[in-house]
Amino acid sequence: MIVAVMAIPAALLLAGCSGSTGTPQGAAPEKVDKATDQTAADKSTPKQQQLFKINDEIKLGDYVVSVIGKEDPYKAKNQFMQPKAGNRLVAVEVVYQNNNKDKTLDYNQFDWKIFDSKGYNFESGMTDSKEPQLSSGTLNPSGKARGWVTFEVPDESKDFKIQFAPSFLSNENVEVQLY
Repeated sequence: MIVAVMAIPAALLLAGCSGSTGTPQGAAPEKVDKATDQTAADKSTPKQQQLFKINDEIKLGDYVVSVIGKEDPYKAKNQFMQPKAGNRLVAVEVVYQNNNKDKTLDYNQFDWKIFDSKGYNFESGMTDSKEPQLSSGTLNPSGKARGWVTFEVPDESKDFKIQFAPSFLSNENVEVQLY
């Protein structure tokens, strides 16, 4: 009896680990057009990502966010947390506002990624961040938070845009041109 009870959860676990790749069953792979970097489905429904500027107030869900400053390069103050050879630090100052009058909203530095002109993205990480550093927290209704998010990027990277993508909004995001 115990073996039968143990076998059912084990079979369910193995069925759930069947090597899913994130592609719906029956969906055929599509060729990407190298000239446009799009599939046929992408071409039929073009997406236009609105690109915002520094100091724009941007509403996304209950958030209102702004990028209000940048420092490139940012010179690290901590001698033990310097960027690797061939890299530099870029610091971006952001503001969050909770536009909801009834509930709290979470925020953190990992809501932000920076992209260079070649499309490579970089996340904030273990660097000497410009102060006051944006940490993580909870905004009360109508609350605000402000701080710097610092990224380590290759020296040759340029023409950055920064993306705000809070995890609860799944694929929704906004982008701000920094240059």
